[in-house]
Amino acid sequence: VSGALAMMAGWDLTPLRRDLERLQTPLVLVAAAQDRTVSPSVAAQSLAKVKNGKLVRMKHLGHLAHEEAPAAAAEIIRNALAETAPATGGEAG
Repeated sequence: VSGALAMMAGWDLTPLRRDLERLQTPLVLVAAAQDRTVSPSVAAQSLAKVKNGKLVRMKHLGHLAHEEAPAAAAEIIRNALAETAPATGGEAG
């Protein structure tokens, strides 16, 4: 745990924030309504900087929403992929 906390304490997110407005690929951000570690407002603020973004909210879930509701998290990922994947005219194999 101490290693993970030290790693996160050393993150410099300033370049990422600055570069968000140049992002060309679609971005889907997921925010959990009850997240007490990273406020859902951070996702909304980040989304305001991108041209092609979408915010998906997971109600009644916290910071580990993907562990609390893995099926719902997987569905969000599947939907995001379906919305952004190029049409292939058939099933991927």
